[in-house]
Amino acid sequence: MNNLGDLIKDSVESLKGMVDVSNVVGEAVKTDDGTLVIPVTQISCGFGAGGSDIPSKNGGSGFGGGCGGGVKVSPVSFLVISGEKIRLIPANTGTTTVDKVLDLVPEMVDKVNNMFLNHKAKKEEND
Repeated sequence: MNNLGDLIKDSVESLKGMVDVSNVVGEAVKTDDGTLVIPVTQISCGFGAGGSDIPSKNGGSGFGGGCGGGVKVSPVSFLVISGEKIRLIPANTGTTTVDKVLDLVPEMVDKVNNMFLNHKAKKEEND
């Protein structure tokens, strides 16, 4: 294998070592109330290489080349598992307060409904 091939092989192996499934789906974190929060990320990779192997006038090798790469890890969302409910909460900052409130509306309706049912049950007990 020539020098450029060795450079590319070493660089790609290094990038492969950084990109792992545990970097995409992070380690679960358990809260005090038993809720599991699992971070989910996006990994982007870039790679470039180039070079030439030109014989020199004195018969030696005139290899010159280089390569480089980069990895970017961005948060995407959080998988939240609480009891029997599983929710995917986006981590993007483009959501507005209205969007967040609308996401919570079903939970709020359930809580308000339970509050009225509890109040009604207590009232019936007192009558």
